Amino acid sequence: MRRWILAIDAALLRPRKPRTLLIIHMALVALIGLRLATRSRIQIAERPEALTTKNNALSWLPADFVTAPLLVIIQIIGLIDVGLVLAR
Repeated sequence: MRRWILAIDAALLRPRKPRTLLIIHMALVALIGLRLATRSRIQIAERPEALTTKNNALSWLPADFVTAPLLVIIQIIGLIDVGLVLAR
């Protein structure tokens, strides 16, 4: 068992070429962009307060502050950020 754990650890943490890291980084950013572009965040604003207050990234905001226009703005900013990272 210990050898198996050490093999996984070595595979995940061994030094890689910078190009490999860049490819993984860009793929992750593209995946985040795809999720931002294809999922509607407006549905979060339409949920009852009990479902909105503690189970998403905006749970630190008061429930009445989380409105559809705010979520659309956050989604657009996220997509712009994804575009800037991929253009880099």
